Amino acid sequence: MELGGKPNLSDFCPLLKPFDLQGIRRSTKVPYDRLHWLIDNMIDQRLEFRASGSPRCDDLLDVLHLSKEQGQKEFNRPNIKDLFIGGTDKTSATIEWAMTELLRNPDIMAKAKQELTETIGIGENIQEKDIPRLPYLQDVLKETMRLHPIAPLLLPRFHVDVEVCGYTIPKHTQAIVNAWAIARDPMYWDKPTQFKPERFIDSKVDFRGMNLSFMPFDSGRRICPGLDLAVRMLSLLLASLIHHFNWKLPDRMAPEDIDIKDKFGITLQKAIAGKDWPLPLLKKQSSILPSFLN
Repeated sequence: MELGGKPNLSDFCPLLKPFDLQGIRRSTKVPYDRLHWLIDNMIDQRLEFRASGSPRCDDLLDVLHLSKEQGQKEFNRPNIKDLFIGGTDKTSATIEWAMTELLRNPDIMAKAKQELTETIGIGENIQEKDIPRLPYLQDVLKETMRLHPIAPLLLPRFHVDVEVCGYTIPKHTQAIVNAWAIARDPMYWDKPTQFKPERFIDSKVDFRGMNLSFMPFDSGRRICPGLDLAVRMLSLLLASLIHHFNWKLPDRMAPEDIDIKDKFGITLQKAIAGKDWPLPLLKKQSSILPSFLN
């Protein structure tokens, strides 16, 4: 991901592409081939497991493989690898940003926890059907994606000549839309650098990119196909972390001491990752945990 987001001279001068002057293509080949080998190995093992007559695992990989057996359009191997590679780091990075902001804002954490306690009940597991009953949790996710969009730059390509604000953009032009800057523009957002989930209460702005000041999953025909799955997974994971644990910072560490600087890349990651700064102290609230947290 870091190499993919590195500025490349060949992008500005296509004549240089065959020469790979910066060695980016050569450097990318080793981790790229390794990543595909890992996923290919996982898929092969699952196919052997299924061929032996073993019972289903009922996970995402099983669902994708069973689509053909159920008469649906088959997911081929490249499709399956795209789903795993395209969504993994974005999910983990979004959760990291959400927990970082909640730890920096204990009052917001307490409000989200209170909603979960009143709606779900102490010690109860959160189900997918509960998500619509947790509006404040959805507001926390929206505000996280507004302030820390995982895809900071959107890269639409024009398939026809288009006129925008008096400028003619030629066909096949690769545009760069700065979604990060738009989501922090004071023209559209009150106190844009402040983490404030309440701004989405009674708001019609949602994840689907219909409001062009908030496009965490892009917009239009090229909107992220994993939107629905991502929102469900992020909601379940974040709600479970808040609901089943009491979180607090280590002694003598104030919320404002948490570093929130980011680093540019294909995805927007924390400059100082969670493993590099003092971890929150976890205090287990309930012995009943979702299976994906065990």
